[in-house]
Amino acid sequence: CDQLHSTLFFFPCKVEGEKNMFLTLPRYVRCPPPDKWWKRRYVFSNTWRFWGRQRNCYKFAVLSLQHAWQNAYRGRKQKKGFVRRLWIERLKAAAEEHDLKYEQLVVGLDMAQIQLDRKVLTHLAIYEPKTFKAIAEIARISYGEGLMAATGKQPEGVFTRVVHW
Repeated sequence: CDQLHSTLFFFPCKVEGEKNMFLTLPRYVRCPPPDKWWKRRYVFSNTWRFWGRQRNCYKFAVLSLQHAWQNAYRGRKQKKGFVRRLWIERLKAAAEEHDLKYEQLVVGLDMAQIQLDRKVLTHLAIYEPKTFKAIAEIARISYGEGLMAATGKQPEGVFTRVVHW
């Protein structure tokens, strides 16, 4: 069979005495490559960006891949803390623009029963400063004079719905 047809595929096979052979798709399904081949292929497909023997030698590739996955797992956990600290720093800066401390802002919003998380507050501080100014004013009033003062008088341009618990 000197000519190759478009219906033939080249796959490694478990046939004794022959390492690789051309197979049609039905013969490939009956005789797939060995599990060891798929296992190595999976490892090397994940280490193709690595440098040196960690990329080509299976033993070193497995060790470096395990190490890389451990670092990735740890990094996903560290990223969440980093982003939260970034939100807090941004809120501190935004609160200082309105003559508030970060703690006063958070406690004042809690006393006014405004349940916005740090991510949303940071977004408001960056992209909607007028809204954040109104929220900071509510926090200042509720922190300084108590909850009744905060719900009694609202800043201009803020529409609120009072929820009775």
